Amino acid sequence: MIESLRKTGGSSQTNLQSALDIYTRVYGHDDHADVARVLTELGALYRRRGRFDEAQTNLQSALDIYTRVHGHDDTAVAWVLTELGALYRRRGQLDLAQTNLQSALDTYTRVYGHDHPTLLGF
Repeated sequence: MIESLRKTGGSSQTNLQSALDIYTRVYGHDDHADVARVLTELGALYRRRGRFDEAQTNLQSALDIYTRVHGHDDTAVAWVLTELGALYRRRGQLDLAQTNLQSALDTYTRVYGHDHPTLLGF
């Protein structure tokens, strides 16, 4: 879905918002991983654009959905925690950034083990 929207040439935000609208119509808003994935991508986009409140709202919603759907020990949860850590770092909330990034690292380590390439970025 997102890939086909990207090929239409619209802006990233417009394409992600269209995908979110479609997914929430099809799956509902609260319990589908595809909805959470789009919310995470939108949150990351908003963070990069300095739209921190919107980023936090989208990322927290994604985290809530992924945690309900997959539980805490899932790489999707770790991905959102990494994005939240980056957001809090940009906001200067370093304690929250560290807490989220450490949680992400702990999750990736439990899922992949200590020697996985994903852990190199931490």
